[in-house]
Amino acid sequence: MNAEPSQFDRLVQRARSEQPPIADVAARVRASLRREVRPASFDWPLLIAAALSVSAALLVMAAASYQHTIVSDPIAELFLPLTTTIQ
Repeated sequence: MNAEPSQFDRLVQRARSEQPPIADVAARVRASLRREVRPASFDWPLLIAAALSVSAALLVMAAASYQHTIVSDPIAELFLPLTTTIQ
């Protein structure tokens, strides 16, 4: 076996003996956090889509309510052709 350290071992020893440079990164971290915390922006396309969805639901509900007042029993009216055929 070879008793003398290899080049890799010498590099490892050198890296372990060196001190890392002192760098204060707190200011950079705070700046990046401040950039990430933004006031909530209003999403207009989402608001418009929600308004259209609510208005469509209201129209369907109004039509269903109107149909419900016309028909005496909506479920019975659905099965009326079937019951007449069976009788």
